[in-house]
Amino acid sequence: MSPSTTSRLTRSECPSEVIQRLQNVPGIIDFTPITLKDPVVVVRYRPSPPDVTLRAIFDGIRTERLKPSLEKRITLEERSRLLQIREQRHILWRIIAAVILAIPTFIIGIVYMTLVPRSNPGAIYWKTAIWGNASRDVVTLFFLATPVQFFIADHFHRRAIHGLHALWRKGSRVPIWKRFVRFGSMDLLISLGTSVAYFSSIVLLILAATGPVDKASYSTTLFDTTVFLTMFILVGMHLPCWNL
Repeated sequence: MSPSTTSRLTRSECPSEVIQRLQNVPGIIDFTPITLKDPVVVVRYRPSPPDVTLRAIFDGIRTERLKPSLEKRITLEERSRLLQIREQRHILWRIIAAVILAIPTFIIGIVYMTLVPRSNPGAIYWKTAIWGNASRDVVTLFFLATPVQFFIADHFHRRAIHGLHALWRKGSRVPIWKRFVRFGSMDLLISLGTSVAYFSSIVLLILAATGPVDKASYSTTLFDTTVFLTMFILVGMHLPCWNL
């Protein structure tokens, strides 16, 4: 296979002049088109020192207006590093959002529901029914847990779905009996944990909102579990892996 090289023009006023000069350089097999928008040309040549070399190609292109230079292409390691940095940035935003939503969730779902006496004015306010028999704290926790379930914990949902698809897709070479043994993963476990807590709480919220209004409002759900589980897992799994 003939070697190739890439050069970038610092002044690309005349692409046609570059093409003409490349056509006159001996030893060049072919080269890619060059334009003003993309002043990068990939040249394939058959080396034959001292007449056909990279230096000779550069000398054939170089003029007072045209100054070619090597274009460094990104390596697989650099591309992998960039993808890793991008993924870490996305996870960092998820962690920040989860922590922000966990603060009011802790105050409403833990402090006022379990730690503060029932005679406290704040506890009375949050335990007041506003949707049928559903209390104000349950409704608020629903709005706090929804973005966590669908926009922050989606990191685990997507990876769990991809894992299941890779294992059960058509043409998979994994035997059937091994699929039932190896189908589990940490992402699938977290996804199931947050989903069960969230959707079971949705059912309880619907029952309380559509049921008769009693003297004691209904305030038992697992919306806070969805928020806390997602936050702790994101922090525990990803922060130790970063070079902070």
